[in-house]
Amino acid sequence: MRKSVFVFLALLMLFAFTSCDSSTPEVETYTVTFDSDGGSAVSSVTVNAGDSITAPQDPTRRGYLFQSWQLDGEDFNFNSTITKNITLKATWKINHEHVWSDKYSSDGTEHWKTCSGCDDRSEVAVHVPAVWIADLSSDTASGTCPICGNEAEKKITSGVVITGVEKFDNRLFATAYEAYTTIRAYLEEEGNGGLKEGSLDEENFNRVYSEKGKIGWHIYGEQRMDGEKNSYFLSFGREAMHYGTDLHIDNISVTGENETAKLICNDLHFNYEWWGENHSQEMMFKDLALEGIADKDGNIMPSQAYADGVKITFENCTVKGKLYVYQNHDYTLDVINCEFDSIDPKSYSIHCQGSENEAATINIKNSVFRNSRGINIDQKTAEATITGNVIENCGNRTDNINNNYYGVLQVTLGVNVTIENNTIRDCTGNAFWLYSSSSGAPSFTGSLTITDNTVQNCTYAFCAYGYNDTDYKLTSSGNTVTGTDTDKCFVRGYDAETQTNFYGEATATVKLQ
Repeated sequence: MRKSVFVFLALLMLFAFTSCDSSTPEVETYTVTFDSDGGSAVSSVTVNAGDSITAPQDPTRRGYLFQSWQLDGEDFNFNSTITKNITLKATWKINHEHVWSDKYSSDGTEHWKTCSGCDDRSEVAVHVPAVWIADLSSDTASGTCPICGNEAEKKITSGVVITGVEKFDNRLFATAYEAYTTIRAYLEEEGNGGLKEGSLDEENFNRVYSEKGKIGWHIYGEQRMDGEKNSYFLSFGREAMHYGTDLHIDNISVTGENETAKLICNDLHFNYEWWGENHSQEMMFKDLALEGIADKDGNIMPSQAYADGVKITFENCTVKGKLYVYQNHDYTLDVINCEFDSIDPKSYSIHCQGSENEAATINIKNSVFRNSRGINIDQKTAEATITGNVIENCGNRTDNINNNYYGVLQVTLGVNVTIENNTIRDCTGNAFWLYSSSSGAPSFTGSLTITDNTVQNCTYAFCAYGYNDTDYKLTSSGNTVTGTDTDKCFVRGYDAETQTNFYGEATATVKLQ
């Protein structure tokens, strides 16, 4: 009896243990996807791992016969087991000759022709308009595709837009060089005035120049023009401004239209005037990075000959290199809100020279100058105002005293030179220097006003070595000088006995007030 009870209890416990594990293992599944390649849709299938699938009903496609389902380029065997997710792709055989439509279909970027017997497209190609016309207000350009006639539009990030030349008004060119060579060739065509001194009547002048002689260059991205190889590139090779009475190229502007706008150049030749004619010209460079060409010492030279005057303006520009202004006629130079940095630190940022008889008005204000020799007013007729600027890390940048870096603001020649409300800091040499010739003779005989400037941490404040009170007129007041030696200056003297120059520190004969 006991034995029967024991057996019963053992069986009961075994049943309890086996009945507690009632879960069943999960079966792994995979998905078979069907790509009909332009045919009718075929639904995907979910299959247990290790099973096979039945081939679906053949898809259909207009103009084609279904051939097979393929996996990785090989016909698929539907008896094979499925061990992962796969995609089967339909293959087709055309059952007709393509008959392409006469007209192109297109979208915003591409065009193609469609077969009338199926859904096939001919070779798809990108729209490439032959000419892009810019909308400067939105920095976009639009054009018509010459193949399909589609109107395409794009954002302008690089290139040059020209205004003021009728045939090319608002045309977007890929580069400045393309604009120059294309319009140059147009001006050389018969009846368009040529590149020298050819004349035009008023009707033809207005046909060529839509804004009566006002030309605009609108720069996007980085552009390069070598003035020596492409003289007068701003007027497309036209050298003379005069076409006839009251018919002149009298205004040229170069404007940066996006943040990366830069013009790398050296010579900026402006049109000359015919002898006996009296006409002036305006040149404007605005919102633009200008950079000199390194193997030409970074020299950017605005120049004009045989004219009745020119007004040159640089506004909101960054200039890397030397702005050397030399005119043999009257001119006005305005430099406003610009930044200057050097390519060759032995060069001035701005150096103004020119005629001994024609007037020169020079205004340099609210600009920043770094890493250069500074500014030199070097024209006998100059009326110059230098105001509100910051000049830093300029002057003598080497240990060689023969490098002629005597002053950051150098006054060589001029009638009236006013230097006011500037900050000059961390500069080497004299903050202000009145130039004397190699024989030690004073050169400046005008009036010099130095007022309300701040000079900080420079080597010396002011040098007028070799000058007497009667040589020039100085007005000095309100200047603040700190961390700078006011008792001494750096000089280039001349020893008449040995007829040689000497260089070094000397006692300052004049101090700023």
